[in-house]
Amino acid sequence: MCRVPPSDFSPRRTGQGPARTGTAPLHHSLFASNAAIRPAFSPCSPAFFSVAAVPGRGRPGAVPRSGGMDRFLTYGGMDFPGSARHDDPAGRGPTGRKSCAPPRGPRPQRGGAPMTVRRLITRSIPALPPDASIEDALDCCLAHRLPYLPVVQTHTLVGLVSEECLLDAPDEHAPVASLCTGRPLTIPPDLHPFEAARLMAEARLPLLPVVDDDRYEGLVLQTDLFTVFTALLATQEPGAILVIEMAPHDLSMSHLAYIFESQGVRIRSIASEAPGRLDGPIRLTVKLNVTDTARLRHVLEHHGYRVTAYYNEDMTDEELDFRVAAFLHYLEV
Repeated sequence: MCRVPPSDFSPRRTGQGPARTGTAPLHHSLFASNAAIRPAFSPCSPAFFSVAAVPGRGRPGAVPRSGGMDRFLTYGGMDFPGSARHDDPAGRGPTGRKSCAPPRGPRPQRGGAPMTVRRLITRSIPALPPDASIEDALDCCLAHRLPYLPVVQTHTLVGLVSEECLLDAPDEHAPVASLCTGRPLTIPPDLHPFEAARLMAEARLPLLPVVDDDRYEGLVLQTDLFTVFTALLATQEPGAILVIEMAPHDLSMSHLAYIFESQGVRIRSIASEAPGRLDGPIRLTVKLNVTDTARLRHVLEHHGYRVTAYYNEDMTDEELDFRVAAFLHYLEV
């Protein structure tokens, strides 16, 4: 499977528009792992690990040979030329032949169901048939501004092709399946978004294919994971943010919860960051439902916790007077 560094997604053809900047790898303390897999990838090396097994490749030619962009498929959302229309129960395209596009299933209900990547699957990303030419695949990447595209043969994921490997291919008329050398990294639909984010960060990919029982379901994008974490971490809710450090043996969530509750403060979200060394301190980032944490910080310091930073807090009159006095002293100096 072709891979490129996430910072190099810009097209190299002239006249293709401005260069595009790739999305940075997703890192967050919630997904830190002491046993992180960090394989070294060359720009066109296959992935060496997979969450879900990917079956072998099927024979090319499962889509109409109409040529050009008319041969690309879509999954849900939008209908592109050559894709199976969702109102056709037989799943046939404009030419009457069977298409590779899977039927668009209903989205899972959000009420009460556990959060999994199944809710985040995107089916509007175009998929390439294995016999699509490299030139047509590159045109599709540039048209949809995507650094990667999946190659699908009759619901079976053949691989992922990157824009850089398409640009470096010697023969632009060769089939795109010739660039799919090895199993792509895939995830099952019942995986938690935290684990999907960890795998995405380790593989340095902006998207991951979802495979369920050897059937390609769609893609999970990095931007969709960010949206989920924004909701889980209550970043859009008002309130102050405290960064607290402590020794590993001093970490007691029940004691911290007691301190917060005793001050009438409710925790909206909390995230932990693993220490950089074995004897290093643990850092907690806590989102609260209040903006005035002066008294809470004093209580935490009294119990031996170190508040290293705080954000989104309304300054008290004492703090405002202190800063004004310090600024006036600076002007006098």
